[in-house]
Amino acid sequence: MMFNISPMYRRSCGKIFFVSDDLHVVKIKIPLTYKNKNYVGSMFGGSLFSATDPIYMIQLMQILGKEYVVWDKSTEIRFKRPVYANAFVTLQRKKLLKSKS
Repeated sequence: MMFNISPMYRRSCGKIFFVSDDLHVVKIKIPLTYKNKNYVGSMFGGSLFSATDPIYMIQLMQILGKEYVVWDKSTEIRFKRPVYANAFVTLQRKKLLKSKS
């Protein structure tokens, strides 16, 4: 939830509104505003990308703990259609099983 007060995240226009106790589910709202509306009236794709991209890496870092190094090497987004209203995104991680060594 601290992302919501971070200046770098606030500029994406995204707002995290739900985080599960185990951090496996994060829900984000990206409102369509004058700050992220493009020339044709749809949401700028960079806003969608910047509001969602950092979440998976942070989720995984927090779930796995300090004994693992997590580095986001690449990412890809496939746009299905233009966004002309508020966007809602659910980022969900499958439960990870830690092996007992």
